[in-house]
Amino acid sequence: QSLFAAALSANFLDTPLSLAAKETIIDVGLQQASSSISALAGLQGRSGFAEQQLTDAGARLSAQRDLFAGMAENVTSVDPHEAAVRLNALLTRLETSFALTQKIQRLSILDYLR
Repeated sequence: QSLFAAALSANFLDTPLSLAAKETIIDVGLQQASSSISALAGLQGRSGFAEQQLTDAGARLSAQRDLFAGMAENVTSVDPHEAAVRLNALLTRLETSFALTQKIQRLSILDYLR
């Protein structure tokens, strides 16, 4: 549109037209230029918004990558011997809990009164 306005103004202003015709050409050219500027401003706003969204998405992906890298390091840096010892301790506690639960289930008021 702005090229149209520039071409219109350049081609017809040097011709022998009436003052009213030249003013009309100038008005049309200014309207076209104004419309082009408004469209360009809207496009710049949308591209700036899109750029911000891409920047934010990149930051989120970077944070996720760092989190996953830390999680992977935690998983791979476990000492197998320490894990086995902790697992055995937990199994012992679980077996003790089952044994106590079994004894509690066998209790009855009749056995207590005898």
